[in-house]
Amino acid sequence: MQIGNTRQLDQDDLLELVDDSRSGVAYTFFKQHYHHQNQSIVRAIIHGYRWKFLLCGLVSSFTTACILFAPVVLHHSFSPLANALVTPHVDFQTQWMVFLITVSLRALLFGKTMRRSIQSRSDDKAVDVANNYSSDIQRVIQCANEINTLWIVPIQIGAVVYMLYVVLGVSAFAGLVVIALSMLVAFFFTKQTSGSYKELMKRKDDRMKPVKETFGSTQIVKLNAWEGKLEEKLLT
Repeated sequence: MQIGNTRQLDQDDLLELVDDSRSGVAYTFFKQHYHHQNQSIVRAIIHGYRWKFLLCGLVSSFTTACILFAPVVLHHSFSPLANALVTPHVDFQTQWMVFLITVSLRALLFGKTMRRSIQSRSDDKAVDVANNYSSDIQRVIQCANEINTLWIVPIQIGAVVYMLYVVLGVSAFAGLVVIALSMLVAFFFTKQTSGSYKELMKRKDDRMKPVKETFGSTQIVKLNAWEGKLEEKLLT
């Protein structure tokens, strides 16, 4: 930061990445699992990062338990420890794995794009690479960030209901009914949102097709130096 305050940073001023931080290492690691799992992205992610995700999930459940039981026992002991030490490390490791997966998927997508044949490149039904980069991979990032929430939240709800049952008795199940009803309402709205999002992606693909054709035609005109002829034809 001191150098950046005095002059513009150059490439030599940046720190060298460690081996695990390089995209080539991450891509090689992911590609091995990708081919071992019969080119299945989901199974490659599971077999490549399952233990790290599980470890981060267990540690996340520990921090959630610290937050959950903090008012009873752990407020003055484990909660500050979890917030100061455990939670930042878990967030860092989770974001680190998401980064490696994202780099690997983008490298895999780029490799497939370079191997496409001439016939498939001119196919209108071929998936646009820009859509995969901008939209589809972003969904993978969001899923990886929320993967541990799928099993931590039900445990958290069960623990809260049990604690309320110990204090309030049967009346605590009224809160569980309210939670169930709110989940049903949320499921309805989520389903509607998912349908709208699919329609949005379909319209986005339809919009990108003429844009792709326009840029392709412009490229042909530029490569053949037909600007003058086309200008004369348009003016006549």
